[in-house]
Amino acid sequence: DGYKGLFGGLVGEASLFVGITQSSVTEADINLPMAEGIGGLAGKLATASSVKACLFTGTINGGDAVGGMVAEAGSGEAIQHCHVDATLHGTNTIGGVIAYSQRAPIANCYVEGNLVLSDKALVGKVGGGTISNVYYNKELSPKAGAHTGTALTINEMHAKSCFAGFDFDSIWGRNDTINGGY
Repeated sequence: DGYKGLFGGLVGEASLFVGITQSSVTEADINLPMAEGIGGLAGKLATASSVKACLFTGTINGGDAVGGMVAEAGSGEAIQHCHVDATLHGTNTIGGVIAYSQRAPIANCYVEGNLVLSDKALVGKVGGGTISNVYYNKELSPKAGAHTGTALTINEMHAKSCFAGFDFDSIWGRNDTINGGY
């Protein structure tokens, strides 16, 4: 039997009106191969909750619904200004940022990791919501579907000019000696 429930590096479920801001989970090794609903930061975002300016690095080995930031989010939740550098393994529905978005807006995020057993890059399943200015490394996840984000080469991921909509003056930074130049 698989585990049922929600698992996250910080919280299982961010309930009503919770904001996860400027938080990081780094060098994580989450190994729950039979579990459903695993997110690097949160298993689920509930009504009007958000994840903003966050980082997840590491590995997640899960069953169904594995997301680099969040496993599942409904309508009214937002994921913005996030970075995922992870290897994600799962049996079904894997997303670099989120596994399943019912109508959550996702903006200004990028994924440089490897998505194993997935044909989607940033969002495993989309039930609505907007996806804007999201990017992924197509050399690490060549099977990823471009409809959920913009595919970039490693060289392009090192160029600010390829990240339309990113605010490099007050939110994002780039340094060749930090984070591999991303």
